[in-house]
Parts: sequence; structure tokens; C-alpha cells
Amino acid sequence: MIGKDLIQNEINRIGKARLIRSYCSMTAEKNESTIKTAFVRGSISKTLAFDLESLTQVSALFWMLPTMYKTSGERR
Repeated sequence: MIGKDLIQNEINRIGKARLIRSYCSMTAEKNESTIKTAFVRGSISKTLAFDLESLTQVSALFWMLPTMYKTSGERR
């Protein structure tokens, strides 16, 4: 599996709609297009990774480098 597939699997497990809703409710600067674009590209920025970690309890290291890190943040 490539990184994009790993990210999509995790998003599907958590629930895409719930995740987008939670992200957008964090602050006024957080908009839906930012997170949707990142999900489609399979490329999560450092800032978005830390936001996703706070929403999902999945390590920011996983969101940034899914093929290198497990969801616990431990290197494979």
C-alpha cells in the first residue's frame, strides 16, 4: 500500500464526514476545502497533521508519513 491508501483507510475507519465537521469547527480559519484537498492528494501538511492528531488521537507522524510510521507513531 502507498501512503495515500493508508491515509484513506484511516479516514474511512474514523469517518470522513465526522472528521471534516470536527476540523471545520476548530476555528474560523479552518475550511473544508483545505482538508478535502489534502485527503484527495494524500499529502497532509505538518499543521494539518497536528490538527488531525488532536481530533483523532492518531499520531501526527502517521498523517505526515503513513508508510514509515504506524498509527502509534512508532517507526516500522
